[in-house]
Amino acid sequence: MKKKRIFKKSLAEKLIIIGCNLIETEPNNRNENLVVYVFEDNKKLRLSLTALSI
Repeated sequence: MKKKRIFKKSLAEKLIIIGCNLIETEPNNRNENLVVYVFEDNKKLRLSLTALSI
């Protein structure tokens, strides 16, 4: 299974609401106060990212 990391919290929240599959969260390597959101990289995620970027 491919994974896609999202670094922006507000974008991750929108993807979760849309129904994209959040696999896990992990600490950011550069700043321990931040979180990286790891989603399953599939067609639904890619289409959602495209729609949200417009």
